[in-house]
Amino acid sequence: MELKNVMFKKIKQLRGIGGAIALVLVCSVSLPGYSSSPEPLVVVHGKPLKHLGTGLEEYLFFDIYELDAYTESGACALSDIVYTSEAKMLRLTMSRHIPVNHLKWQVKKNFERNLPKNGNDSLKKKVSTFLSYFKHDLPKGTAVDIAYVPGYGSTIKEDGRPLGPPIPGPDFPVLTWRTYFGGNTCCEQGRNMIIEQCRQGSR
Repeated sequence: MELKNVMFKKIKQLRGIGGAIALVLVCSVSLPGYSSSPEPLVVVHGKPLKHLGTGLEEYLFFDIYELDAYTESGACALSDIVYTSEAKMLRLTMSRHIPVNHLKWQVKKNFERNLPKNGNDSLKKKVSTFLSYFKHDLPKGTAVDIAYVPGYGSTIKEDGRPLGPPIPGPDFPVLTWRTYFGGNTCCEQGRNMIIEQCRQGSR
């Protein structure tokens, strides 16, 4: 009974901020042995990318989204994943209906935690451009691809459909991947499990 009351209070508190969905993109928590049969190889702008691992975002027993990470080299070292200038892609597949306002709020918060401390107006504008591409809620099953190809820029697609022009430069993908895989990651457990999957696959 006590546990039931605690859970009830928690859910009541969450309603005030839009429920568990408000935590979308906070942290991709990977589960050992979790598999959603992701594509082992994807091609982005003519570049074949290798699958590193899969993560699952959960909160209060609810699945929020699945995260799949791909890079051209397939290297498993964190520094390579974040900072190597190569083709790479993150795919987020929604496990439930995601309100666009919550998505934008959380993504902005996560990116701001990883922006250079000395400030970077150009990079901040790119984050704003990225957020502007999302104009409606994301239904369950929607796949969002955030891909980067050197010399071409970052493309954002929803179920294969481009949401806007490519975002130029290598700084935006570094920020994106640092948010998930860097020292100030939003998702330490998920990052570590994806790295573990990557290393197991490369043996």
